[in-house]
Amino acid sequence: MKNMYITDQEDMIFWFSIIENNGAKTVLDIGLFLERIGAIARQVGGMALPSQTRLDGYNLSSQQPLPIYETVYDQIINKQEDLNIRYDLGLLLGIPEEWNMDEIKQIIRSRTLSLLAVDIPVFEMLKKASVDLSNSCEVRTDNREYRLISF
Repeated sequence: MKNMYITDQEDMIFWFSIIENNGAKTVLDIGLFLERIGAIARQVGGMALPSQTRLDGYNLSSQQPLPIYETVYDQIINKQEDLNIRYDLGLLLGIPEEWNMDEIKQIIRSRTLSLLAVDIPVFEMLKKASVDLSNSCEVRTDNREYRLISF
């Protein structure tokens, strides 16, 4: 895989840029990043997902997302057994301590993702959890580093 450089510094812009740069038509937002940043639409700062992009969210929290997110995501998934398609791209930025690392590993090992974009703290946690990260490349913004992992 070739390293990429994205010029914006914000996780939100990275989130949209990595989807666009990879031409992903099916995206799994692991941990409902859009909810965690308070976005109530499929666009932020002038960037938007194409309407034909399927965006599913995987809820790792014990709380149900607010009803508005049923309009942001095409589907909100609450358990690994409900993952029934292969996604072009998964995104996992930040892992709050209360999330179940075993569940995250199961999602990654379920072969439902072609690519997974993560921030460095998540990458390090996955490394400690013995997830195969051998096929990954660096993705940088001006001030942050991410990893794109191919499965």
